Amino acid sequence: MQLAGIWSGLLLLFCLVASVRCLWILFPMAALVMAGVPCRAWVRPCGFKTLLLILIGMFPIGEASNPGPDHFEDHFTLGTFNPSGLRNKAQFFQTHLAFGDVWTVAETHFFGKDVSRFKAGLVAAQSAHRYVLTDQTAVKKSLVTQSSWKGVGVLSKFPARPIPSSLPLPILDSGRAMMFALLQGDSWINGAVMYGEPNSHQYPSFLRNNEFILHHVAAHICNLCVRASFHRRGLEC
Repeated sequence: MQLAGIWSGLLLLFCLVASVRCLWILFPMAALVMAGVPCRAWVRPCGFKTLLLILIGMFPIGEASNPGPDHFEDHFTLGTFNPSGLRNKAQFFQTHLAFGDVWTVAETHFFGKDVSRFKAGLVAAQSAHRYVLTDQTAVKKSLVTQSSWKGVGVLSKFPARPIPSSLPLPILDSGRAMMFALLQGDSWINGAVMYGEPNSHQYPSFLRNNEFILHHVAAHICNLCVRASFHRRGLEC
């Protein structure tokens, strides 16, 4: 790191000296041109090689004129949407949202066999989103009314898995939060999706409940990031 800093300083100093030298030459040249002095009279004092170097420097060469290829597959698209229920909407998802690499979903309304049916629908639609994660409430047998207006999930083109956590049981059973990990290239990306309670008379404690969920989810994600950082430092040492 110190050697790289020294080289950067020397390069900066060289650029400053070259700039001052060019200005030192260009100002007298401009004055001679304005005075009407013929070119042959001032080319020799300035030096033909110096003038040639200045002229070459006026043309963009290399990265400035050709920054390199910009392939679409190099981009990573992450988004979220609220479908008001994903039941029987696999074909609709493939038609309108196939461009995204990873989607977090709120209000899946899944319960029982809805998850497996939706996965089968994605396979039939030849979707690249082969990984479908949902909260644990969505895979339980329950009444439709118990899964209405809630449920979270993740649809991913990359390998994904839920993260085992020690979240409080009310959060795990709420159908409003889940933690997940994605394998993008050779890096794992940890994340979470949360769908809070709305501001409605049906949810009189929505603010307190949302703060409770957000506090625990954020604390768990931050703890994973800290532990991963310590682990990398240990490997480097």
